[in-house]
Amino acid sequence: MSMPLTLPDRRRLRSLRARARNRGFGVLTSRKAISPDNLGGVMITDLAHNAVIDGARFDLSLAEAEARVSEMVAELEAAASAMRGSR
Repeated sequence: MSMPLTLPDRRRLRSLRARARNRGFGVLTSRKAISPDNLGGVMITDLAHNAVIDGARFDLSLAEAEARVSEMVAELEAAASAMRGSR
């Protein structure tokens, strides 16, 4: 993702950010030049704790970030469902 994003990719990123934000996660894209510590991709953060969840070196592709956010959302929904069922 070190190249400029195409229009379809920007739409995917906007949708991903909205879905992640609704669950307390942030999706950041690299804005700096490519370096050993910045690979030009995507990073996922926990907004409540201001902590990196995945992609600390901006090393996730957009597809990887989408998959990871989907996994985390599914885990949260499963935990919420389990808590509702234990009442």
